[in-house]
Amino acid sequence: MMKDNLFNHGSRRKSRAEAGLAACLAVLILGLSHAPGLRAEESAEIAEETSEELHLASHRTGEECLVSHKTCDCGRWTCHICQSQCDCPLHRGQGVPHSATPGEDDLSPPLPRPDTATEGDGSSDDFAADTPPIDSIATDSSLAASFGATAAGYGDPAMIGDFFGGGYAKSNVSRVIALSAPGTILTGTPGDPSAQIAFNVSSFGANGNTNDLVTMGLGEDRILPSPDADTFAIAAPNSPTDAPTSPGYGFTFGGGEAHNPKGTFSTGDFWSIMYFYDLEVVVPAGGAQVVGRTKIAENSSPIPRDRVFFNYSLFDSVPLAPGGVTVNRYSPGVEKTFHNGQMSLELRTPFASTLNSTIMAGGTPETGHTEFGDILLTYKALLYGRRYWAMSAGFSITFPTSDGTSVSLGDGTPLVAIDRESFHVMPYLGWLLTDRDRWFSQGFLQVDIDTNGDPVYLNRFGEGLLPSGRIQDTNFLFLDVGVGYWLYRQSYAGRHGVRGVAPTMELHVNQSLNDADVVRVENFRIGDTRETISVVNLVLGGTVEFGGNSTLSLGYATPLGNGSDRAFNGELRAFWNRFF
Repeated sequence: MMKDNLFNHGSRRKSRAEAGLAACLAVLILGLSHAPGLRAEESAEIAEETSEELHLASHRTGEECLVSHKTCDCGRWTCHICQSQCDCPLHRGQGVPHSATPGEDDLSPPLPRPDTATEGDGSSDDFAADTPPIDSIATDSSLAASFGATAAGYGDPAMIGDFFGGGYAKSNVSRVIALSAPGTILTGTPGDPSAQIAFNVSSFGANGNTNDLVTMGLGEDRILPSPDADTFAIAAPNSPTDAPTSPGYGFTFGGGEAHNPKGTFSTGDFWSIMYFYDLEVVVPAGGAQVVGRTKIAENSSPIPRDRVFFNYSLFDSVPLAPGGVTVNRYSPGVEKTFHNGQMSLELRTPFASTLNSTIMAGGTPETGHTEFGDILLTYKALLYGRRYWAMSAGFSITFPTSDGTSVSLGDGTPLVAIDRESFHVMPYLGWLLTDRDRWFSQGFLQVDIDTNGDPVYLNRFGEGLLPSGRIQDTNFLFLDVGVGYWLYRQSYAGRHGVRGVAPTMELHVNQSLNDADVVRVENFRIGDTRETISVVNLVLGGTVEFGGNSTLSLGYATPLGNGSDRAFNGELRAFWNRFF
């Protein structure tokens, strides 16, 4: 023990000598900077180098940081210039959380009494007992600083995330054409089921074509019990024709029939004719529709932080339309702590280059259109923690600021409209685990609930849009877990140098809690075609930490199986954070 004390005493004396020598050198350089013949630029450069040398020497003293001190973080000094932490020998082993040196000023706690020490051998491990209540564990320089709430130690990287959400549904919209026209027997005899009959729809025009519509196939006896046929299927109108044809772009002939009310037929009889044109309508479904949904695990940490950030996500083949759509989503935001760093509020304003929410039925989907998403507000609070782990909870709320979806014909006739009125509430639990050096792990458990749904309007009878029900977004359970390792990290790297590099791996489970909601009215089906959704995504990425209190994270998400449930084929993510 005496030998160790002598060794430590000798080391401290040597460190103090180094610090003193650096201080003398700083004074000498400061004097030379005013000497004649020395340029101002050279003086400033030498002074800067000396200041850095003095700063580094102060860390080697094992005491306080002479240049920038001083915040004591549960037994360690935190340097607000280089954000590093060094030993605080005055309080080593006492294990008391304090926002400044005990007894230093009126705002700091009193010096601990000897009888408050925890029993044991005096090592720091003896004081890893449960932390005090939340109002004392998470100040900027205690637990919150240890896990990265402030610029003095913004800590481990945020999770990268994986989610988009949404899908699409197909509906068949039919336009019915009904008319009466005389028939002429082309082949066969009256009443013969194998006869072919032509209809002259001259009342709709006069183009000289008497075969505007013709029957096909064998006739049937439906009206009177007799061997004579009275009902035939008809083919699409011949061109040129006086019969009404497709009502718009994208419609296809859906078949029809001709009925003779006599129960038989002969040339010159008038027939009742009805035929259809169908249009396949694709309507995006899901929260925030063409921009996508957001959850807490996207560029977020369980620990409250002061930061501004910008998120970018490139989604490949999002099922918003047949064949998929490429979506580029952007989410600027800000997070601000309060209540001594224990809580925070975060605001995100997503927008995307994506599918146009105003869709022309039967046309080519318009992609690359800028659409605003639902604003996200998140409340976060630390619940409990020790020095190397913490737990938080909170909730997010999305506000319906995105555009609704509308589908219309090429001539502007509206078919479908979905107004955006849905508020989502998303409570969550978060956790963060670290070791004393390099490993860290974090995760979230979150539920996403649509509280009120969106109203749906349909043009069912060609008389305009009418209220036809409400559609609820699918509720989800999210489980997000990630691990990482600091391959490289140093305490000081200048203002723009690299301070750390940490690769990460994440697993995200997204499970629907209910069947997808669908509005079915006549020929319309509005909603996600998938009933239950189960998606598992793997994310590989990493974070680079810079000396200017900023981080840059990159990651790539890939679905693990999932089949038709997958929300994309692949996703590239890039996040920038600036802590303050």
